[in-house]
Amino acid sequence: MNSMMRLIVLGTVLTMPVAFGGCGPGRPRADAMPIEVVLAKDVIDAGRSVQVDLVGVGAGEQSKFASKAVREWFRGGDADRAAATQNGTARTVNFVPGGATSQSVGEKDAFWTSALSRQAATLYVFAFVAGEDASGKDVAWRKELPLDPSRYEGERIRLEVQRGGVNVLNLKPEKK
Repeated sequence: MNSMMRLIVLGTVLTMPVAFGGCGPGRPRADAMPIEVVLAKDVIDAGRSVQVDLVGVGAGEQSKFASKAVREWFRGGDADRAAATQNGTARTVNFVPGGATSQSVGEKDAFWTSALSRQAATLYVFAFVAGEDASGKDVAWRKELPLDPSRYEGERIRLEVQRGGVNVLNLKPEKK
C-alpha cells in the first residue's frame, strides 16, 4: 500500500468517532424513556392548577437553561420557551383542579423525537403551581436531569410536584 493510501485510511479511521457523534465512553447515554408527573397531596388539597414543562436540551445550551429563572420561563413571551415549543423540544403537562393527578409522557411521544434529534442530553423541568411564589426559589422549581435511563430506578423518570417545588422520586446517585 502506498503512503498516500495509508494516509487516507488513517484519516478515515481517526475521523469516524467525530462523524458518528463521538460515540464512546466519554459521551453520556441519552434515550427516550417514560416520564411520569404526579401531584402531591398538598397540591391536590389546595385545588391548584399546575403546569410542568419538560425541555430536552443539548450540551451547547445547558448553561442558558441552568440559569433560567422559573418566573421568567412562565411569564408570557419568554423567547427560550417559545423557541423550545416551536422546535418540539418542550412538552407541557397541565393539571387542573379536580382533574387527573398523574400524567405520563411516553417514550414514543413526538417530544422525544424532536429532543433527541437535536442531540438532547439533559432534561430540564420547569414547574409552576398557581398561587405559589417561585421568585428566588429556582432550585426548587427547576430541575436538571440526565437522559440516561440507567440513572433511574425502573428506567423511567418520576416527578412529584408539591407546593414547595418539584422532586425527582427515582434518580439514582451518580457513579463516581
